[in-house]
Amino acid sequence: MPHHANRKSLALMLPLLLLAACASDPLTSSKFPAIPGEESAVGSRLLLEMQWNEQRNQLDIRSGCRSFTTLRLDRSRPCLFPLYSPGGQMVLRRHPIEDAVEGEQPDHPHHAGCWIAHGSVGGHDFWHGDETRQSPREWDAFLLDGGEILIVSGKLDWIAGDKRIIEETRTYDFRSEPGLHRTEIWSLWKAPGDESVRIGDTKEGTFALRLASTLRIDGPVAAGSSLNADAQSGGKIWGKRSRWVAYSGPVDGQSVTVVMLDHPDNPRHPTWWHARTYGLFAANPFGQHDFERGPAGSGDLVIGSGEDLFFRHQLLVFDGEVSADRIDQEWNNFAIR
Repeated sequence: MPHHANRKSLALMLPLLLLAACASDPLTSSKFPAIPGEESAVGSRLLLEMQWNEQRNQLDIRSGCRSFTTLRLDRSRPCLFPLYSPGGQMVLRRHPIEDAVEGEQPDHPHHAGCWIAHGSVGGHDFWHGDETRQSPREWDAFLLDGGEILIVSGKLDWIAGDKRIIEETRTYDFRSEPGLHRTEIWSLWKAPGDESVRIGDTKEGTFALRLASTLRIDGPVAAGSSLNADAQSGGKIWGKRSRWVAYSGPVDGQSVTVVMLDHPDNPRHPTWWHARTYGLFAANPFGQHDFERGPAGSGDLVIGSGEDLFFRHQLLVFDGEVSADRIDQEWNNFAIR
């Protein structure tokens, strides 16, 4: 069996494996707050803490005494929001989940946090979200390795009207190091029952986040820059294929870098990037027609009955500016795992 098939099997089994392994782990009920001013570390990794809200539809995650992110299962499209750098800078746009702050443009209300969606799934638009939703079930979270690793996993039913279009198993792997917040995201898509489902060719997708306004390349308060693995920058990144893309710039006066890595086992690696100068930052393996002006539907992909698609990305948030060589090193380490 090829190693990517092993990863897909693990993604399906992970929630059950973790439940068995961690049922008696007292760290799974870690509570806030951390002791003010105290940051624990084991080796080069900082310890993580987590806390569910009363409804178990929001999971707050911290590294030491600082916020890392919150998993929001209370929205029609679950997402990570907010998302912070290790130094405490919020790297996402606040609108539409919170009120827009000074300098934010309240456009594209479907760009919320860090999310996964697509504009044509079985003929339905999950990108803009009209009359579609992703319904969560069977979610749980576990701290491993003494608190160095936090695994959060569950299922999302992608629903249009009252019909389930696909079933997604999503897993987040959170880790923190001095100067770096690291989130690995596994996403496995299955067709429901005996039906097949077509993932349509459109630029509107797929593995996405909307960046803070000062990380934009253009706009009233824009002060950012962007780069891909092939040394393209700014508006030239849009629609191009590349192993990774990075945005850098100031947030609240502090420099940060946000990077997304595309794993070599992902379908159609290296992916195309729906990466806009106004702060939309998305990997899209299905937009070949829109990005390359090829024949209509050339990027379509059908998930047959009993088949699945498996994707693996890593999201890195650094304090400060980071060189292309450092990002290449991160990608090389990610690629062999």
